[in-house]
Amino acid sequence: MQAKPDQSAASGRVLGAARLSVFAAVALIVIKSIAGLASGSLAVLAEAAHSGTDLAAALLTFAIVRVALRPPDDDHP
Repeated sequence: MQAKPDQSAASGRVLGAARLSVFAAVALIVIKSIAGLASGSLAVLAEAAHSGTDLAAALLTFAIVRVALRPPDDDHP
């Protein structure tokens, strides 16, 4: 079964959003880490670590979206 053009575009947008979420989480970790180290603030460093958990969630979401967008096969129609 071939995906309809509008489904393909929607799939691309979903995957793009998941990818953007990963990149944003990485950027926040880097920015917060630099700011925390530069200022010596443990609170900001803790926020960078907290953003690490957000990155883990974003990576999990990205992986799940990729699996969900796979086309059906004989074992999984």
